Amino acid sequence: AFYIDGVEIPNINHFATQGASGGPVSILNSDLIREISFYTGSFPSNRGGALSSVMDITLKDGNPDKQAFKVILGASEAGVTASGHIGNNTTYIASVRQSYLQFLFKLLGLPLLPNYIDSQIKIKTKLDSRNELTFLALAGFDNMKLNDNPDDKSNEYLLSYLPLLKQETFTVGMNYRYFSDRHIQTYTLSYNYLNNRSHKYLRNDDSSTDNLILKSSGLEGKAQVRFENRSYYGPWTIKEGALVSWRHFNSSVYRTLA
Repeated sequence: AFYIDGVEIPNINHFATQGASGGPVSILNSDLIREISFYTGSFPSNRGGALSSVMDITLKDGNPDKQAFKVILGASEAGVTASGHIGNNTTYIASVRQSYLQFLFKLLGLPLLPNYIDSQIKIKTKLDSRNELTFLALAGFDNMKLNDNPDDKSNEYLLSYLPLLKQETFTVGMNYRYFSDRHIQTYTLSYNYLNNRSHKYLRNDDSSTDNLILKSSGLEGKAQVRFENRSYYGPWTIKEGALVSWRHFNSSVYRTLA
């Protein structure tokens, strides 16, 4: 399970396998991360429901004093990060990244041409000394094409069975916190979505639907409302809360067998 500022994120990787957490590239921009707590067991009571581990991520707050921008140019992607404030009580931090792996892979003659875009934003408002409101959004868009070059004979076998892949995922969430002398109350509302699709045509010829040999899609989403209260009594901390969630899932597979 993954949490970012108390909001559950089902998938933090590009080109993820549906139903698993793996993926070759992270959707998260590490420049926005302030702290990570990783639990392999003895999960906190407010982070239950995980099967193997919990990663609890806290993002940085925006710059309350000035507007700051950073341009990123890496080996596989380019992006921009912005951090600043809106008025006296609201800060923001945001990031947008675009990969250019498809151009690099095509130059190297590799069979797959991956392309991805991701973005994230955090807006935090201090309503007064005891109340604060945080909005969080995270999105990733993946598109895997084939480098169908007839002159490159070494890729013919891979190109004959590798499918085209498309995937979109996003999470939006909002949490409200109230601070009293001995208690911290948190109300969280969030929704996450993942749409994974793939298809394959015989000899990569999509001029006719008769050549379609594989078409699959998997769509899942989860809406969640969570309440948590922490009470501090000397060395003791007492936690109680409630969680209500609604999930939907739809999957379809078409395949021809030779």
